Amino acid sequence: GERTLAQYMEAKLWQPLGAEFDAQWLIDSDGMELALGGLNVSLRDYARFGQLFLQQGQWQGQQLIPADWVARSTTPHAPHLMPGRDNLLSNKPYGYAYLWWTPEQPYGNDFFAAGIYNQYIYINPLKSLVIVKTTANPHFNKRPAYYKSTYVDLFQTVAKSIN
Repeated sequence: GERTLAQYMEAKLWQPLGAEFDAQWLIDSDGMELALGGLNVSLRDYARFGQLFLQQGQWQGQQLIPADWVARSTTPHAPHLMPGRDNLLSNKPYGYAYLWWTPEQPYGNDFFAAGIYNQYIYINPLKSLVIVKTTANPHFNKRPAYYKSTYVDLFQTVAKSIN
């Protein structure tokens, strides 16, 4: 039968990942999930999701997301979405794929998800590292590019410090 996006995600990802808490998704006036964002999740469950992408879609021996889709979804393909190019989705020249960003100066094939109010899931495959940051920064809209570059620099500094 028909399932909502939330029901599909629960069955295909949330349950297999062993999520600790229920997630909440913002919905539009028709009751449909806002697939572009608005997914409210605990820090630990965001970390599980990041770990799933670090492991190329595999979780405890199960391929939850095809590895080739993980690669495509985290790699910009169109010229105007490559790192180092100013694009309309960012005030900084980050690369962009399927809701994942790539730094202007990549380190270790890193990529990240950036949510409103400075929430991040940073993944660095070279260092086998996932960093999750949740927050509700009231100044987010005043300087979004500044905050994004500051946090990406911080995450990369942490990654570089790992032996």
